Amino acid sequence: MRVVANASVLALAVAMASLLAPMDLRAANELRNGTVAPTEGTTATSFTFSV
Repeated sequence: MRVVANASVLALAVAMASLLAPMDLRAANELRNGTVAPTEGTTATSFTFSV
């Protein structure tokens, strides 16, 4: 039980640290000209994304 609690506290600390990181350290959201194939399908269809 103690190990589970310690792991939970550690996971929460890591999550909070990532939120507090300066914007300069975060990856830029600059994906452009993305494509997906196929463009239609069902929930069983495998889709491929590329940028």
